Amino acid sequence: MTNQPPQGPGGQGIPQYQPPGFQYQSGPGPQYPSPGQPAYQPVAGAGAAGEGPRGFFGSLFDFGFTSFVTPSVIKILYILAMAVAVLGALALAVLGFAVSTAVGFFTLIIVCPIYVFMLVLFYRVALEFVMVVFRMGDDMHALRTRNSAP
Repeated sequence: MTNQPPQGPGGQGIPQYQPPGFQYQSGPGPQYPSPGQPAYQPVAGAGAAGEGPRGFFGSLFDFGFTSFVTPSVIKILYILAMAVAVLGALALAVLGFAVSTAVGFFTLIIVCPIYVFMLVLFYRVALEFVMVVFRMGDDMHALRTRNSAP
């Protein structure tokens, strides 16, 4: 491979456009994981933006915001959301039985499972979105540190 800029569609003639200040560098292309490796490898200390893992209280009282609490408590938040959904469904069933026995059984058999399913699904999607944002931050931090290394 030469140190020449890539040529146009025909391979000869006019070179492809490069913005001012662009220098073509030959060399290996992007590094992709081999077939045996997982595509995503989180940065050490999941949620840390620079240093190693600090623990829950270390992250909680980190006034520089160099590490995050959310990734470590996301499982607890999901369990709490499931408990709130079940308690809400029980409250619906009690209210249904307060109206009448038929409404109570309808609520208990039909409405409550749908309510719990929909609420847990909503919480799960919302918490997964939060985790995706944190993983994108970790990945960008890893790319930034990898590209800034000499």
